[in-house]
Amino acid sequence: FLKYFKYFAELINELKLKVAYIFIPENYQNVLLNNKEFIDKNGIQLPPPIKSAISSSDIVLNFLSGSAKSSGVRSAILNGPIKYGCKIAHCPNISDDILELILESPFEEINKHCELFAWLIGNSHSAKIITRSPEGKEFELLIKLDGWGVDPFISSGVISEGSWGNVPTGETFCCPEPKSINGDICINGSLPSYGNTKGYVLKDGDFLQLTFKKGKMVKWDSNNLLIKQYMQNLESDSDLKNDSNWNTFAELGIGLNSKIKALTGNPLFDEKMANSIHIAIGGNTMFGRPIQSKIHLDLVCLNPTLFLGKKKVIDWGKILFNDIQEWKDEFIHGVKLSAVPLEDEVVIDSEIEHYNAITNISKNIEQNEALIKNATKILENIKVGNLGTRLSEDTNDTALNELKNMINDVIENLESRIKNEIDQRLAQEQILIQQSKLAAMGEMIGNIA
Repeated sequence: FLKYFKYFAELINELKLKVAYIFIPENYQNVLLNNKEFIDKNGIQLPPPIKSAISSSDIVLNFLSGSAKSSGVRSAILNGPIKYGCKIAHCPNISDDILELILESPFEEINKHCELFAWLIGNSHSAKIITRSPEGKEFELLIKLDGWGVDPFISSGVISEGSWGNVPTGETFCCPEPKSINGDICINGSLPSYGNTKGYVLKDGDFLQLTFKKGKMVKWDSNNLLIKQYMQNLESDSDLKNDSNWNTFAELGIGLNSKIKALTGNPLFDEKMANSIHIAIGGNTMFGRPIQSKIHLDLVCLNPTLFLGKKKVIDWGKILFNDIQEWKDEFIHGVKLSAVPLEDEVVIDSEIEHYNAITNISKNIEQNEALIKNATKILENIKVGNLGTRLSEDTNDTALNELKNMINDVIENLESRIKNEIDQRLAQEQILIQQSKLAAMGEMIGNIA
């Protein structure tokens, strides 16, 4: 930012604005990040002089370093106490490219498109993302939305009172309830930097496949060694930090800035690229949502297909603006806005229910196989006289549950019969011993007589 400070100061003087300049060196940011005096359960707490300056301002321009290491300080500025009606522009790591993009960006068009997609999300109760691997295999990720129950966010360059926005601009996004999210997605765009790990722009033929179950990324796969190392580092770093939400689905976003032509590895650029979508894993407390994590990673996907309800709004990377506008016109003039799901969204909801049903069937099959395997092992143990183990697994299969109970009853009966037999033999041995003693005593008395 110091590179542009002279021009910024000239503009401030020309507009006759009262300004407080706060310079926070990166070394001092590291002190805030690593000193327990500035950290509580809500994250980093800014020192009083900085907090006071921000809370008394009408406008805050945040040009702090874009380093992933210092993201906690930037988040503290966004989430800290602000004056009523204050506007915050968030522009970390400002550069010539960002300034050129600001000059070129069609703000009216971006704002219109952002509002249109916000309307779409707000009036949809489900989403389906279809992506392809380099070999052409298709993957589906199913997401249940909550309509206007969870408001969508807009980053259009128009910052309303009491809110903040990223620079550059051009996205609409939402934070769905994670537990409703299941399926697979193929990331083929870019991965952001975090900690000491650099961001990465995927090349043609590269992919990162992510599998989600109930909002948790449970599996990943890639054909690129660098991407594999990226994900392995992410897992190990999160384990060291005891971050249990690093793999939680945190955001679904649509890029809408047509002036961004290429990916850079900088998420503030890449997530805004038109005809792309992005998902995020990690936390989303900066958007007023409940998921806490040390990270928030935006993963960009190029040329996807996106359904909101049954309506296809992106067709392999092409946004269907005419169809969307027609849908909106029909909806506004024909249906009263409400939180009731549209009829055509029932199809997607049923697909989500179908996916959950398949997941449950797979789980039941695994349970059944485990029960059969253990039952076979126990029967083998019975043959050689080992009776100590019982079957404890439950399954939804009535016949297998009956088999489990039957085997456990057999073991109980065998153990009971063996115990009775042992008790009887011990009793007989005691009688024989007593008889032997009496016979010996009789013989001794006879000898004495």
